[in-house]
Amino acid sequence: MNDYLFGVCHPGRHYRELKDIGINAVRFDVPFPFANQEGAWTEAFQHHAEWIREMRSEGFELVGISPYPKSVPEWNGPIGSDGWYRTLRETCRALGEIFKNEIRIWQCSNELNLADFRTPLDAEQALRFLRESADGLKEADASLSVGVNMGGFNELAISMYRDLYTNAGDRWNYIGTDG
Repeated sequence: MNDYLFGVCHPGRHYRELKDIGINAVRFDVPFPFANQEGAWTEAFQHHAEWIREMRSEGFELVGISPYPKSVPEWNGPIGSDGWYRTLRETCRALGEIFKNEIRIWQCSNELNLADFRTPLDAEQALRFLRESADGLKEADASLSVGVNMGGFNELAISMYRDLYTNAGDRWNYIGTDG
């Protein structure tokens, strides 16, 4: 990995143009991968996996955004239950394993201080969601760089950063924000 990442989010396939302006990294959402509990991949995830490998072959450093709360199915229990969080954690571990050679930097979900992004969770549940996501990724490979980003610095964002990063041990490697 370079010392600095100069990146964009969701750029499409404009690889030459991105490189011409000095972009070396791409951040993008990684969709929930599984169509069922048996582990069959969704068609959307299969296409995304191909795109991820294509971007790496073009030389970009990748920052994967793990799945959003609304995408996690209730296979092992209702939203907010231990079983539901287990599904999330196991999924994030699987993503870390599937993309161990392509995605070395992960952002746990996105802007969960904002209600639109954390739906159907409240702020307290969103904190656990972020921790479970990170723990699943770190179970796949402890050397992954894992962090969160909030949308701006409103009161809830500051509170969530404080709750997540105080006495967090080795869970987090960076802090991000969308301004």
